[in-house]
Amino acid sequence: MKAPVTDALFDRVAPLYDRAMKVVESTVLASQRPWAVSGLRGRVVEFGVGTGLNLPYYPPGTEVTGIDLSSGMLERARRRVSELGRISTTTLVQGNVEATGLESGAYDAVVSTYTLCNVDSPDAALREARRLLRPEGVLVLVEHTGSTFSPLDWLLALVDRLSGPRMGEHLRRDHPATATGAGFTLTSLERRRLGLVVRVRATPDQSAQSLEEEVSPLARDEFHSGGASEGQGDEAEGVTP
Repeated sequence: MKAPVTDALFDRVAPLYDRAMKVVESTVLASQRPWAVSGLRGRVVEFGVGTGLNLPYYPPGTEVTGIDLSSGMLERARRRVSELGRISTTTLVQGNVEATGLESGAYDAVVSTYTLCNVDSPDAALREARRLLRPEGVLVLVEHTGSTFSPLDWLLALVDRLSGPRMGEHLRRDHPATATGAGFTLTSLERRRLGLVVRVRATPDQSAQSLEEEVSPLARDEFHSGGASEGQGDEAEGVTP
């Protein structure tokens, strides 16, 4: 993660973060958090836990370890943990999702919701996720990305030129391709809200000979083309591979 930019930024916005996300998710991204975590069991690592907005949706008894660089965000997450009565099943750690220091092969799931856009190296973060997972574990991603509606995607590309270098906020990253390149097999891939939201479930690729293999340019082009009619709203725009 870009600690000098992103960490300080999220410390400053932490008091307003929940209200801002409520507006964005109610108007643009829609509610994706229940889909991301409500079916998970066992031991879960959440990358970029932030203020803990996903915590209410985890099933009772799920053991969650939340990682975040921002002390301001984690302070609010601790309050939420206490309010939800999840103190005994939730651990919050200030750290880098690219190198968590957690035990290898010990977790049933790794979750990231709207986090990889701010990570310095998404590839490093997802390789770390693969290291943490048991062989039968699952990676769950809900991230924003480029749009399947060309005019909107053009606008996002323009904004991305400024938001990436200045704020560490990358709007159009190809998260499915990054997951594949990090050694995962996609089991579910959906694009929603004019393609702005990508939802991924993936498992560690046990047959991969090397985690250094690159995703083909064709695969990246197919992702950014969207594969769906422009102008669709909250319908799933991808299919299970």
